[in-house]
Amino acid sequence: MDVQTLANIASILGVAITIGGFALTLVRIRKSQTAVEDVKEQIRNLNAIQEVAAAIKSLDEIRKLHRAKSWTVLPDRYTSLKHQLIAIKERTSISQKQRSSIREAIQQLSTMEAQVESTLFGGTDDLAVDRMNEITSGLIDDLAAVLVDLQNEIDVLRH
Repeated sequence: MDVQTLANIASILGVAITIGGFALTLVRIRKSQTAVEDVKEQIRNLNAIQEVAAAIKSLDEIRKLHRAKSWTVLPDRYTSLKHQLIAIKERTSISQKQRSSIREAIQQLSTMEAQVESTLFGGTDDLAVDRMNEITSGLIDDLAAVLVDLQNEIDVLRH
């Protein structure tokens, strides 16, 4: 083989190695992008977990306020919790089932808020605390299920 032939072979091999290296780089970039998206999803789920846990804590406090018949404080608590739940529903990447649970909780809170407001302006202390706490406990259970789902999603992303 002459020098010219060897130079041509070396050039062809160089091009092939460059193309192979470029393809490998593209594959690694894609894997890195996927890993970044997975981490972002985990962070969103962690934030959602914190927000749902805070909402559950607020519901527990509301249940205590029902027992104490602290009617004047409750409308503001309902409103604040509804805002928390709306933020969770809109900001986080949650399933349709989870969204539905949160939507139902918002509706239930609105109903209880209207009942308390009506009682406050009607001057009676006629609310069924046991029924309100039964509803509140159901909401806590529903949000706890959302919380577990979010935690499970993080576990799936880790593996």
